[in-house]
Amino acid sequence: MNYSLRVNRSEADDLNPFPEYQNPLNLRAGNPYLKPEKVHSIEAGYQWRKGSTTILGTLYYRHVTHKLTTVTKYLPTGVLLTTKENLNNGSSAGAEFILKTAASKWLTFNLNGNLFYDQIDATRLGYGRRKDAVAWSASLNADFTPFKNILIQLNCRYLSPSLLAQGRCEGTSTTDIGAKYEIPRLHLSFTATLSDVFNTFKKVYTIDTPQLQQRLEQKMNTRVFYIGIAWNFNTLK
Repeated sequence: MNYSLRVNRSEADDLNPFPEYQNPLNLRAGNPYLKPEKVHSIEAGYQWRKGSTTILGTLYYRHVTHKLTTVTKYLPTGVLLTTKENLNNGSSAGAEFILKTAASKWLTFNLNGNLFYDQIDATRLGYGRRKDAVAWSASLNADFTPFKNILIQLNCRYLSPSLLAQGRCEGTSTTDIGAKYEIPRLHLSFTATLSDVFNTFKKVYTIDTPQLQQRLEQKMNTRVFYIGIAWNFNTLK
């Protein structure tokens, strides 16, 4: 069992009040008056291990004061401003499951799942005292070694729709794959990776308030192919 108190401070961009003009009708700026988040966390976990298999289950409850959130609002000039604000508080309770095992000599994988109930108090911003939702996430990391000195890695991640002060954020998913070939006697290794294989990663926000109704979709160039060569010299045995 564990209790912890963590402080999350805002990044520099979140505090910078000078606006960034995304287009003539949309601005993005930081908020220099942000307070740091304080996260009280209580966890109870149990781990079971046998051979190459490890199973970890955790129940948790987290209470956050001055929870940070993103809000969009009208300026008197009719322009939309997206910035950061502090909520009154937020809390979440859930269960996390982790499985790590070697299915065979050539396959090992790590599976992670998280199911939680999320609740926020946005009365400070005028968006309601109690907004809640159930969300979940999952990730898979698998390593294949079909031949000697060859490693193939697969990463898959999914996050279900989540709660925002003004609405919700739609679910996101992405898959990455990579390969590595080593020549030990020459101390050489060759790598190649492809991120977002199926080109599925995007962020979709839905804002639904009496003052503003908007659906924003952000799609970035996340499908990227990388190649690399590494040479290790003066290697110590």
